Amino acid sequence: VKEIIKTIGSTKVDAIKFQTHFADSESTFDEPFRSTINIKKNLTSRYKYWESVQFTEKQWIEISKLVKKQNKFFLSSPFSLKGLHCLLKTNMKAIKIGSGEFFSQDLINSCLNTRLPIIISTGLSNISEIKKMIMFLKKKKKKFIILQCNTSYPTKLEEIGVNYIRQWKKKYNCN
Repeated sequence: VKEIIKTIGSTKVDAIKFQTHFADSESTFDEPFRSTINIKKNLTSRYKYWESVQFTEKQWIEISKLVKKQNKFFLSSPFSLKGLHCLLKTNMKAIKIGSGEFFSQDLINSCLNTRLPIIISTGLSNISEIKKMIMFLKKKKKKFIILQCNTSYPTKLEEIGVNYIRQWKKKYNCN
């Protein structure tokens, strides 16, 4: 991780973003893999996979410090309340909500209780759901950014949806 941060830190990016996973808060012991591509053969469940890629709270704090030493913003997407509470100890500048957590009311509401702006990915939501989320966040007077995302990889050029960015900005006066 240190080498990756150092390498990315030498570029002109503004932020380095991670995903924060805690197996015991995100998966059951018998949850099957949705896809086994690039999964090591000795990992018998999604729980074991998440367990193999998770960091401790102390490690997340150290990772955030390494990113800040590179003069970059540290960001990470929590996938559970445990992940959010851990990340709040890193002094992040914003909370990034992944497409899969767009509908996680407990996570979104917990984010609203922080002083941090929210960056929300929209890859698994439709136009109506995105509009509802924008109106909800505006009503709560929360600083937020909506990201146009697509969850199919690789994304076909005609499915990228860049046109939505201008539409949302104009229609909803949001970032």
